[in-house]
Amino acid sequence: MLQNGMAMRRCRPACFFILLAAAWGCDGKQSPDLSGDSGVNDAMDCLGESMPIALDTGTGVLNGTLQLPNVCPPFPLALIHAGSGPTDRDGNSLALPGRNNSLAMLAEGLAAAGIASVRYDKRGIAASAAAGPMHERDLIFSTYVQDAQRCLVLLDGDARFGSITVIGHSEGSLIGLLAAQEIPGTRFISLSGPGRPAGVLLREQLAAQLTGAPLDDSYRIIADHRWYESRAQVSLRRRALAAAVVYRSQPAAAPGIASRGGALHQPGRMT
Repeated sequence: MLQNGMAMRRCRPACFFILLAAAWGCDGKQSPDLSGDSGVNDAMDCLGESMPIALDTGTGVLNGTLQLPNVCPPFPLALIHAGSGPTDRDGNSLALPGRNNSLAMLAEGLAAAGIASVRYDKRGIAASAAAGPMHERDLIFSTYVQDAQRCLVLLDGDARFGSITVIGHSEGSLIGLLAAQEIPGTRFISLSGPGRPAGVLLREQLAAQLTGAPLDDSYRIIADHRWYESRAQVSLRRRALAAAVVYRSQPAAAPGIASRGGALHQPGRMT
């Protein structure tokens, strides 16, 4: 049971770890109606608390943000997952100039409509840099999926949240699609998610940026599911490229994820 007296509405083997607990007051406010002209102007007044959270995966801590709406629970929840590369929880990337804050603004827009959200920095990125592996070859696609699944399992046990929707952007769409299968009934929204095999898309993207031997090497690495073995045979520059663009094929499921645990911490608000 949570400190504020709300019983867990759904208990899984990992429920006693959990979770974003804490006393969180409610003054009787109802979900905002943003359908009229005044809704746009008053949207910022509908935002609730925004607070840091931390997902302890057992192999590293992922830092993120919980954005609450300014309404009474239970409310819908969205898990927002960023795209590929050095993209942080807010949608900003070291590979792109400036800060667009696209995912942060998405979270604020959802809160204004009465929907809570969680977003976090991926392993090795921004505030979760320390959770990255020592060797980048050990950071594989299925690890991202398992992290998202752990987060969903924990969020599913919080009595404040009703329906859960995973929103994934770009590569995050692929991650979200697989992770959403962990909790029956989880909804899924794809933002610019790929509609073709990753290898096809990677070849197209690389063809617009590379020529000659680097492009040939990249094609060969993409085609080789044992890519990190062949990677040792290419130059450091091409190895860095390979690390940035290649998916290593691994099972996406995380059997026994609930019993293996992990914990989602909200500073000062744990049971």
